[in-house]
Amino acid sequence: MLVAIGAVAVGLSACGGSDGGGADKTEAAQPAPTAPAVSGAAPSRTTKKRYIARADRVCLAARARLTPIRSKVTAASKNADPTLVYRQYAVLTARAADVYSGALAQIQALDSPPGDQAQIDRLNSLFGQTATITRQISSAASAQDGQQIKDLSAQLTALADRYRAAAKAYGLRQCGQTAGAALNRRGNR
Repeated sequence: MLVAIGAVAVGLSACGGSDGGGADKTEAAQPAPTAPAVSGAAPSRTTKKRYIARADRVCLAARARLTPIRSKVTAASKNADPTLVYRQYAVLTARAADVYSGALAQIQALDSPPGDQAQIDRLNSLFGQTATITRQISSAASAQDGQQIKDLSAQLTALADRYRAAAKAYGLRQCGQTAGAALNRRGNR
């Protein structure tokens, strides 16, 4: 059981490293819906630089909310009572999913630079999947399903790698470090 919970801590690492493995896509990994572009609206005058600065501010704030969750996950995984560990994981991963969903909503509300909507939609879809899978991990923890937690964690790790690469390629710095930040500590911080 604790191995599965440890897998969550590693698997929810969308902002730090990966296990190098991929996971088969399941219904759980389907993209979250993104806000459709409003047709007929005046063209955006937002520059890419301004969009990146605003999105990175949202992600930085989200990461600040995720860091304490990560600490609590680490502490929870050390508990000897499996029932309590699962219960704590369910609550903590649900909180993390809420943070991801809230950050996604804020990012989707930003004006996109002209010509970048397809790239931004792809990034938002990947980020939305982070929230979806994190919420599914919460449900698996509530059901005390260690194998499902492990499987979803592997999916989340692969998704995190894709998101991180896409965010970096677009120029986002903070957002590439935010998805999955709740349950995995990377780097020297």
